This record gives sequence, structure tokens and C-alpha cells, in this order.
Amino acid sequence: MITPEQGEPLPEGSRDLSRGGRERGVLEFTLAGVTAATSATLITFGAVGVHRARELRAYCDDLPIDEQGLVIDDPVCRSFTGDPVVNQLVSAGLSFFFAAPMGVASAFLLRRGLRIHRDYKRARATDLTFRPAPYLTPRGGGLTLTLRF
Repeated sequence: MITPEQGEPLPEGSRDLSRGGRERGVLEFTLAGVTAATSATLITFGAVGVHRARELRAYCDDLPIDEQGLVIDDPVCRSFTGDPVVNQLVSAGLSFFFAAPMGVASAFLLRRGLRIHRDYKRARATDLTFRPAPYLTPRGGGLTLTLRF
């Protein structure tokens, strides 16, 4: 592989992301998988939160009324920190809010991993190796040639 001299900039469009075939993009693929799984988990958590909030709202709206016309209070329908339905919806919204950029980050990492792997395969395809290896045994000697293309 021909590389520019020290300090000389690379020509435009010839950037090798695999660093001469030394990197395969495994780190980027791994991080893309982890961020995609985290994003999917947050989306699932948000969807479950929305579902629970709808069920809680329906339950609290259908509470029985006593003979004096007052709603029988249920501790599930009230909270010290505000309305439980609103709390569930805020939790779900935050889950969706953090899942979106993680999904985008996963896509960028996957794209970079694919580009690094493509450069790795290109560097390995053009890497012609010729290695002669002489050997000597008590009964004779020889030369082993290794050619990789």
C-alpha cells in the first residue's frame, strides 16, 4: 500500500477508515447493536407506560359512587407527587425522547462500521503478500513460498 509522506495530506476521497486493513469495524458494529437494543428497550418501556396510563385513567374514571354521591377513593388513583396518569405519560414521553437520538446514533454507528469493513475488505483484496521461508532439516532443506492475493 502506498501512503503519503509524513505531513502530506491524503487526496480527497481516499481516506481509508480501516487504517490499512488493521480495523474491521467490530467496535462500531458492537456499539450499534448495544445502542439499538437500548433504544428498542426504551421504546418498549414507553409503549407500556402509555398503555398503563390509559388503563389507569379508565379505572379511575369508573370508580363507584357511594350513596351520598361521592366517589369512593382508591389510593391507586392518587399520588403524593401529582396525578398518576400524568406521571405515567411523562415517563413514557421521556422514554421516547431518549430512544430517538439513540436510534439515530445506532444508525450512524452501523453506517460507519459498514464503511470501515468495506475499506478493510478493499485493503485485504489489494494486499499481495509473497513470503519465502527457507528451512533445513537433517535430511535436506528447501524453500516454502507463501503467496496471498
